[in-house]
Amino acid sequence: MFSRRSGLEDVVYLVWEARRYRRLKDHLLRSSARHGLLEILEPLIREIGENDPIRALYGAISAEALVKDWYANDEKARSQVDALHRAFDAACAQSRS
Repeated sequence: MFSRRSGLEDVVYLVWEARRYRRLKDHLLRSSARHGLLEILEPLIREIGENDPIRALYGAISAEALVKDWYANDEKARSQVDALHRAFDAACAQSRS
């Protein structure tokens, strides 16, 4: 009887720990995603020239404000990030040619 109870306690403990680690991993991924988006956007925004169509369309862009608005589900911020992404892809494709 003692052995069964001890084994059951071990299983319960391991299941609890597995769930705790999954929650921790999810939280870690969510918290680092904001930093990762900022790290990607800052150099892209720095490279935008005064005559760039993105700047003409959206005006001055701050990476921090853009990331904040992105996570607030702001449509304008999402379209700005999409435009930056497309411009980066186009620049990469042009450099390969």
